[in-house]
Amino acid sequence: MPAPEKNLARATFIGIAEMTGLYVLVNAGLLHALTVEQIAASNLPVADAVETVLGPRGGMVTTAFAMISVAAIANLVVMSVARIAFGMARSGILPAFLARVVPSGTPRAALLVSVVIAGALASTGAYIPLMAIGATFAILINIAVDLAALGLRRSEPGLARPYRMPFFPLPPLAGIAINLVILIALVREDPANTLVGIVTPFVAALVYLAIDRLRSRP
Repeated sequence: MPAPEKNLARATFIGIAEMTGLYVLVNAGLLHALTVEQIAASNLPVADAVETVLGPRGGMVTTAFAMISVAAIANLVVMSVARIAFGMARSGILPAFLARVVPSGTPRAALLVSVVIAGALASTGAYIPLMAIGATFAILINIAVDLAALGLRRSEPGLARPYRMPFFPLPPLAGIAINLVILIALVREDPANTLVGIVTPFVAALVYLAIDRLRSRP
């Protein structure tokens, strides 16, 4: 990509604007096809809206699009998780066999382990708890990234930065505040699963630190 210091930021903001516009249009369509009371009472308002417009076949159309969307998301998640496991193994955090790649460059071991674990979790049928825990993980990652931005700017102020965050440190501080509010809302809505999502990363970090300390001993 030419001029990534400009184009990456531009692509990010354009993507955010496009997704925001798409969500606004979808909600406008829902409000046009259904009443507020119908939306509040529906488990799948989009399907109900499409059925209102297209008739009985609307549910089939919505299901088809949903399946395509789920397949695309699943493919993206599987690839990203496998790459994360591969990177962690290469850094010595996970077992070394996960860092092996086949001649084509695919981390097949990491991919296989990721798929097996994901399949085991999916087979439990506990989708709502898993989604709640996953949402908590995502929020904690957002907070960690914002904290890292603050820490790196303080620890390495002279580091070359092709793209500098405007109005620093307000954006990361705002991000931390917003994600903390969402996290508090999740704790109030689903305390058990949210607390599991909060505690699990910290337990994993403690286990990693303990293993790393044992490795460093002569």
